[in-house]
Amino acid sequence: MKKNKLAYEQVIDNLSRAGVDYYSSAEYEIQILKSAFEKCDDSCLYPYVPMRLVALMEGYFQELYSNIIDADVKYRKNFAKLVKDLQFESPIIDSFERNTITFGEYASMLLSCNKHEDVLTNISTLLDTDKLKEKFKDTSILSDVKEVFYYRHIFCHEIAGNIILEHSKILKMIDSVSDFMRIAGDFVSSILYPNAPELTPDIIDEAMRDFEAKDKELRELIKWLKENVDIEYLGTDFNFMDVFEEYRKRRTEKVCEQYADGTIYGYIYAQSMAEITEELINGLKKKYRVWLRAYNLPH
Repeated sequence: MKKNKLAYEQVIDNLSRAGVDYYSSAEYEIQILKSAFEKCDDSCLYPYVPMRLVALMEGYFQELYSNIIDADVKYRKNFAKLVKDLQFESPIIDSFERNTITFGEYASMLLSCNKHEDVLTNISTLLDTDKLKEKFKDTSILSDVKEVFYYRHIFCHEIAGNIILEHSKILKMIDSVSDFMRIAGDFVSSILYPNAPELTPDIIDEAMRDFEAKDKELRELIKWLKENVDIEYLGTDFNFMDVFEEYRKRRTEKVCEQYADGTIYGYIYAQSMAEITEELINGLKKKYRVWLRAYNLPH
């Protein structure tokens, strides 16, 4: 039975266990798993492999779904095709309002991961394309991943004492799951971020353009508010821009301290400037949402 609602505590517990760096990622865990089992000759431990691989896939694709859903409203509309009659507990709604949980983070937990077809269906529906499966053509990846789910079910729910996994088989499982996640992730990235730059100078230039676009959006929003919102409501709200610009600069410099001698400094600097600017934009849109709605402007 498909889920259409999650308890607040369940969501928070799940998100609190998620890592924030590469060393707690599914990709890194798979490397560690392979390294450990390349040296392992105890077949009694082999059933752990498919069980752990399914858990890593669940976590990896949950994060991937979340990124897709949060990326654009059209993907959120596509999500509605996968989960009907969506429901929310009051604390979940409060978390959306406080921005402590994104809709994508919540929604991604409702998408099933019981077989490889679930992953293909979820991604294809969210992105409205059926081309993902083509990426696995002429490979054994999908059949290998199907076996991983099969053995995971058996070893989780049965004694299955007469089933012995071979060493070569578990290593192939690990490699195929790793390839499955990588190919699916690259496919999603190619759609969400088409023509993404690969060279460092180009990456920095794009980040700077993103910041400049956000800065322009902020100034245009403030200009519109000054022209359309009664002065008694605005008060002195926009006499702080010089202070904001200094705050934005100093906060960004603090964020970038650890990258001062690296080639990525320019990218982190521009990204931070854009993020801080977006924080103010979102705050203003929330505060003046009544006026923005009245004039049918994005808010």
